[in-house]
Amino acid sequence: GDVSLMEAFCRLPSVTRRQLEQANHCRLFLRAITLSDITDMDGDCIDSIPLEYLDWRARLDSPLLWPWQPQPTKKMWNVFRRLIREAFCSNHNFRRGEPYALDSPLGRWRHVPVQSYHNAYRTDDRLYLTCHCDITGTLSFQCFERTT
Repeated sequence: GDVSLMEAFCRLPSVTRRQLEQANHCRLFLRAITLSDITDMDGDCIDSIPLEYLDWRARLDSPLLWPWQPQPTKKMWNVFRRLIREAFCSNHNFRRGEPYALDSPLGRWRHVPVQSYHNAYRTDDRLYLTCHCDITGTLSFQCFERTT
């Protein structure tokens, strides 16, 4: 199931306080709270986007008020990725450019309070794309049914 990123990092036996601070800096920059915030829509893997190249526009949309967080350094991103691998992807063969396969996929989506918004959500038979109205600020979804 889904888990807090920082709680999982804190449970790692060899993690240091400095590494936790660096990973938390990256997590706050991404506006991510839980593992599901950074996985693909199926909850099977984490895309292997070179995180150090993300800028503030690539962060998650969220209804929460987040502290301003400057772009993490390359060293911070390396620590964040290493803790992700140790906590969630220990069985993965890390080749450059491949997604990080999760040791335990997240499973089916459940209805819970939303802390961050993704651009799309998927069920077994439907795809929901988010639509944000620039005039009213409202968030809605376009639904697409699976065709064969």
